[in-house]
Amino acid sequence: MLPAHVQAALDEAEVVLASDEAGLGAYAGPLVVGVVLAPKGWQPRVSLTDSKKMTPAQRQIAAKALIADERIWWATSWTQSPEIDVENVYYTNIRMHTDAIANGFHHAEVIHPGKKVLAIVDGNLDIPKAISLAKGDKRILACSAASVLAKVARDTWMVEKMAVEYPGYGFQNHKGYGGNPEHDAALEKLGPCPIHRRSFSPIAKLIQRAATPTNVMDLITSMMED
Repeated sequence: MLPAHVQAALDEAEVVLASDEAGLGAYAGPLVVGVVLAPKGWQPRVSLTDSKKMTPAQRQIAAKALIADERIWWATSWTQSPEIDVENVYYTNIRMHTDAIANGFHHAEVIHPGKKVLAIVDGNLDIPKAISLAKGDKRILACSAASVLAKVARDTWMVEKMAVEYPGYGFQNHKGYGGNPEHDAALEKLGPCPIHRRSFSPIAKLIQRAATPTNVMDLITSMMED
């Protein structure tokens, strides 16, 4: 059941605009925000839910169906690791959702002129002209669609491009997320690569440890070289 204020707004709306992101907590790779504009009552031609609850094959099938669905408008936006490191991923996420929703409203004026648009953002973010909804990607179909499109776009890029460009990290398996043995072992062996987020604590600690002399002889050698 939706919160009363969300249900009331949905009842009045004629068009639903929704956004969700993929890659927020990843150690490496981009943050991708998906946005979908759909007429109220839209029913996708495939089953949708939170993209994290779907298998890779289910997501691929769903993404292809959504891309081919002429009833909706959609887009994805990307921010890469260096900019995330400067900006902080929390603020990057807010900026990207804000821009995505603004872009959606702009397209709504063209595609659905004069229609009342309800904007919903998954999670708990303060985005202008939008309602934040916890677990929106499980409760609102347009939000589910945005979630799927963002995740498939990001996963495909990590598997087909980054895993090839930076072999040895296993990006084809974990897509840049941390907390799994393969990624952790690769970081210990190879150190971070250019797409790792240096502002994230585990990566920052790894870099700091690598830059710190491990014993007295290392320190003496370093002093002599200076």
